[in-house]
Amino acid sequence: KEQLEALLALLQPGQTYSRKIVTATQELIQNRLGQDGYAFAKVDPVPTTNKATGVVALTFFVDPGNRVYVRNITFSGVKRVNDEVLRREMRIREGGWLSNVALARSKQRLQRLPYITKVDEDTTPVPGSADQVDVAYKLEEGPGASISGGIGYSETYKFELNGNYTDANFLGTGKRVSVNLEAGLYNKVYGISETNPYTNVDNLTKTYSFSYRDTSQFTASSSDFSTKILTMGESFGYPLSEYQFVNLGFVTTLQWLDRFD
Repeated sequence: KEQLEALLALLQPGQTYSRKIVTATQELIQNRLGQDGYAFAKVDPVPTTNKATGVVALTFFVDPGNRVYVRNITFSGVKRVNDEVLRREMRIREGGWLSNVALARSKQRLQRLPYITKVDEDTTPVPGSADQVDVAYKLEEGPGASISGGIGYSETYKFELNGNYTDANFLGTGKRVSVNLEAGLYNKVYGISETNPYTNVDNLTKTYSFSYRDTSQFTASSSDFSTKILTMGESFGYPLSEYQFVNLGFVTTLQWLDRFD
């Protein structure tokens, strides 16, 4: 009761009666009840007007109804995404109560996936049950992978080739894999990285990266040298809350020089 009364802050004795503020307060109370699973709560504001004084007495009748539970969560419209990848974004659970805040957050998390372009949500009461609903998500997939490449030529560096492949949903697992290649007469670069956004049940994000660079330069017409750089990295992301992460990474670099006379 105390938490619901705190939502009446928009309504103060002595202020001009506003139907808009009354409706907003009604929605605040309904949303608060919905957080704890009372998805079909009824809140009816009933004004009583004293015509002689022009004063309105306002009473909110609250009927929370039954707490509503989720029976099934289903996904449709996807072919290249594993079911587990979608379910781990859910902030509602089958068998748990239906929280409107968790329901909205689940939809947001699905929409932010780089390989999902559209999310439609439908909550349907279970026939014959007063306290169960089914939640269905209709999704549209977008391109999760991209590939690019190029070729160039100059008098100094001759032919140079480059290519990049990035897949944000590698083999339907939700892992991000990136491969980068550059090849030329005096410069070679090879790089690969993998990010797993769900290494464990605590939503630990882990990224491995590896790159190798071999650069040759002429110091004179009869001598040259080659600089080789090997870089290996590992980083972790851990959620402090639903909206906050802390990241920690380590990078190891090895460099050596080969000279030829």
